[in-house]
Amino acid sequence: MHFYGSVSRRQACKAFDHPIGDLSKELEGHPLGGGMLKLEPREAGSVLIPLARDVREEADLNLIRAGIDTAREWRHYGKLSAAVPSA
Repeated sequence: MHFYGSVSRRQACKAFDHPIGDLSKELEGHPLGGGMLKLEPREAGSVLIPLARDVREEADLNLIRAGIDTAREWRHYGKLSAAVPSA
């Protein structure tokens, strides 16, 4: 990945691990079975990464987590809420 401007690796990693990024990875990637989700380079290039702080802070995390749960249920590998304790 290439970032332009003043985006640090730390900022990019934090944004990539945000629930918005997680939902985008669920939508762009494809399951391999056993709970593994694979992102090919083209798919990874389409993942939305919320770099803007206001986007990360104002996101409705409950709604996003519900979307992740729906995607995982649809792919038959379990809910996010069962795998990750709520903060």
